[in-house]
Amino acid sequence: MTVRSSSTMMARRALTTATVVLALHARPVRAQLDGVGTEVFRWVGVTVLVMFSGIFSGLTLGLLGLDVMTLDILIKGSESEQDRQNARQILKLRKDGNSLLCTLLFGNVVVNSALSIVSAEIFDGLIGLIVSTFVIVIFGEIIPQAVCHRYALTIGAKSVPLVSKLRLLFLPITAPIAAILNRMLGEDIGTLFTRGQMKAMFSAYVTQGEITEDEANVMTGAISYKDKCASDVMTPYDKVFHLKDTDQLDFATLSKVFKSGFSRLPVFSGHGNRWEDVQGMLLTKDLIMIDPEEAHNVMAAVQLFNRNVGRCYPDTKLSEVLKSFKAGTSHMSIVVDVNNKGDGDPFYELVGVVTMEDIIEEILQAEIVDETDVYVHMEEGDKIERDSFDFARLRLLDTSMTQTLSKSELSAVSVHLRANVGAFRDAPKLLTPENTMWLLQNSAVLDIKGENLKTPKILYRRDKIDTFFTLILSGKIQILAGRDEVRVEYGAFQCLGEHALMVNEGEYKPDFTAVVEEGVRCLRISRAMYERALKGGASADRTAMRRRLSSKEEKALSQTKGTLVQEPPVDVVVVEEEGDGTEKVEEVAVAPKAADA
Repeated sequence: MTVRSSSTMMARRALTTATVVLALHARPVRAQLDGVGTEVFRWVGVTVLVMFSGIFSGLTLGLLGLDVMTLDILIKGSESEQDRQNARQILKLRKDGNSLLCTLLFGNVVVNSALSIVSAEIFDGLIGLIVSTFVIVIFGEIIPQAVCHRYALTIGAKSVPLVSKLRLLFLPITAPIAAILNRMLGEDIGTLFTRGQMKAMFSAYVTQGEITEDEANVMTGAISYKDKCASDVMTPYDKVFHLKDTDQLDFATLSKVFKSGFSRLPVFSGHGNRWEDVQGMLLTKDLIMIDPEEAHNVMAAVQLFNRNVGRCYPDTKLSEVLKSFKAGTSHMSIVVDVNNKGDGDPFYELVGVVTMEDIIEEILQAEIVDETDVYVHMEEGDKIERDSFDFARLRLLDTSMTQTLSKSELSAVSVHLRANVGAFRDAPKLLTPENTMWLLQNSAVLDIKGENLKTPKILYRRDKIDTFFTLILSGKIQILAGRDEVRVEYGAFQCLGEHALMVNEGEYKPDFTAVVEEGVRCLRISRAMYERALKGGASADRTAMRRRLSSKEEKALSQTKGTLVQEPPVDVVVVEEEGDGTEKVEEVAVAPKAADA
């Protein structure tokens, strides 16, 4: 028993000793394993914290950069269905902006604080400061904010579920702070731009190619026209085309109205510079009902149609003028200003005219030029460069300008032309006596009375294309020949512009200027009528515009039953004003057409 007990005791001691030795050797290994696990945990924690720091930082910039106004605009106006859907999701979260701000900032502060603590256990001293600062700034601030700023709508919509849960988590802390901010700062309605900022924004959009310059001008004009006054867009009084109350609505007046290109005509009396002188307004379309042969007084038409004309002042805003135009009473307003100069009583002086077109042009930021406009800027006198209407055709409607040659004149002129003028003498086969007589019967006879000459009239102008041949029947024409304008006097049965008949139409340019300074009567033959006479004259097709018969001719025609009535010539004349104070005589050649009673 004693030996066995001793052996057992020894075995126990040996086992105990081995256990102690093993325990002593195992302690450092376990301590080492514990240190490795802690280090890995710390690095994982740093990574997760940096990621959340970036999320909070990026969403703070991205979500709060999308204000309520911007999101509402995206929902109503975006062309992308995905953008509209993303904006709807974010708007639910963004409406309570202060609560969202507190949630994101509180989460960011918590994460950054924890990140500082964890990183301090990994890095010691200055190295820890530098490394943690670098990691937080680069991966927790700069990169997330740059990405979220660029793709705020997409990233913001994806993060709505996460942010909603964080709001509930931090609600006990953020709710009181958000309530205080709402109370102090009021409702967050988003960013509103002033008119000046919107103009700058339109310019930026043009630069980026999002809109065209014309579109930007229209939008700029629409938001800025209200700041302008009537004086900024009006046509000055001295440039206003108007009629006097003493004018007669004869052919001359109606032609002047037609050539002016205006659709509204103010009518003034007296000196026409006071508001009391404004008698009313006529629309050009009103004159359709006027017979020029009756030569009614302008005031009769004014009283008949009773068109109103508005009144405004130089400092009246265009928005107010437009409001009155929209009411439908008138689309023209006379601009008046108080004149208190001198010793007399103050009165309203006419200073200009504003029309609906002026306001529309201001909104569009561009000039509107329609088919009948003569000027681009009436106040500056900028004429429109384009092929204008041949106003000579208006004389087709004026029976008083049509003249004929007597039978004796026809014979004498025919013999003279065929004997002395090359264009008629050298073409005997083509231009028979019958065709020559037809040509003379259907060409214009210009009769300028000396007592009616207020300014010199130009028949030909040097180096200007002309298509007419002229034979002087009576009176004299002054010829200014050559560059030195040597003055020569032409009299009866002398010719001008013969080469106009012998070259292609539009190629003849006279090397002289022909001026009518006293009464003259002359025959004018156009290149077109001459060409028709060469091709057969009286048998040529005569499907051309007919002039309107006078009331006397209509009466005579109605009394002549079954008789063929020969119309007077319709190769007609009109006088155009020139810029140098003279007047240019223009014609239009149109073949006649027989009228069957």
